[in-house]
Amino acid sequence: MVDFNDIRPGYFEIDVDRVLENIKLIRKRLGPDVKLMVPVKGNFYGLGLKGLLPYIDPYVDYYALALVAEGVEVRRLGFDKDILLLSYTPRRQYKYLLDYRLMPSIFSYEDAKVLSDLAQARGLVHKIHLALDTGMTRIGFDLSDQAVEEIEKISKLPGVEIAGIFTHFSSSEEGNKETSHLQGQKFWDFVKKLEARGIDLGYKHASNSGAVVSLPEFDYDLVRPGSSVMGLVEEPGRHYLLPVLPTCQLKTEIVRIRTVNKGTKVSYNGTYTVERDGTRIATLALGYADGIKRSLANIGQVLINGKRAPIRGKICMDQFMVDVTDIDCKQGDQAIVFGYEEGAPSIGDLADQAGTCKIDIICSVSKRVPRLYIKDGKIDKVVDDLFED
Repeated sequence: MVDFNDIRPGYFEIDVDRVLENIKLIRKRLGPDVKLMVPVKGNFYGLGLKGLLPYIDPYVDYYALALVAEGVEVRRLGFDKDILLLSYTPRRQYKYLLDYRLMPSIFSYEDAKVLSDLAQARGLVHKIHLALDTGMTRIGFDLSDQAVEEIEKISKLPGVEIAGIFTHFSSSEEGNKETSHLQGQKFWDFVKKLEARGIDLGYKHASNSGAVVSLPEFDYDLVRPGSSVMGLVEEPGRHYLLPVLPTCQLKTEIVRIRTVNKGTKVSYNGTYTVERDGTRIATLALGYADGIKRSLANIGQVLINGKRAPIRGKICMDQFMVDVTDIDCKQGDQAIVFGYEEGAPSIGDLADQAGTCKIDIICSVSKRVPRLYIKDGKIDKVVDDLFED
């Protein structure tokens, strides 16, 4: 473990107690028979797979990831719970599914047959989940009679076991639930067609965070809340249904302050021109390679010593500049890029300014940025991928 005193002057702070409290809130909302599958893809939505997984492992039933390589990483870290890969897995990687006990999302008989043959050659029966497309137009079986026939054939393959069937809501975070109700009905109608043929489908699941917050009728056997574990429920005005807590803060430090006069250009291409003499420009030690969106140039703000400092000029790869003329500060003082401390820009503020979503903001925090895990109000662990062996 890296010592905090050794890391760069920019870090991602994750409050473990808040993450665990969110999981407890979700558990409380669910029925006793509903399983909790937590998506931890994208380096646990940017919060750090290696750092955060040991804390949450006792409180979840299963994990969901996107890529084979992500699943391999979880296994190599020593975690044994079932893992579902939510994205497409190419056949050339099927050997890793067997090696590391990873469940793929299957949506064609041909893929299932290839996996069945490989599993049989090893004397195995490998678990799979079936993906249904009810409205995302992404991956999954369509809801045709031909799909019913294909799934029935899959159910008879000797080398695979259907452990679940799922779909994904396209708009569950929106206030209007018409689309989600339509998707849920399509999913359930199709499941009933399959069950009428005597097909054992295992777990039925559809609910992401937006559905866990506001569509309890679609809990089925299992739910997959990701963003709500991080405290990022996207549904304005309905947060009270699941009062999750924000869990992370991106912080950096002032590395230089320079006093300049009116007319001075700031950063690449001089997109900001200083408007008054005696302006103090502070340089901060994070940049777009760390996840600071370039679209925040001349729009965003950071919090320094209780006051907002506006971003000036384009975001550089490793640094960016802010105006601290009216702030009492010095080199080494802390700046909060986003967080939940009073007065700080929220993740939602940055998402609105950058024209994106909250998850994109935290997933963009790169592995160059050390992760600090706070437990009981103190630094419990520091993970710095650039320093770790």
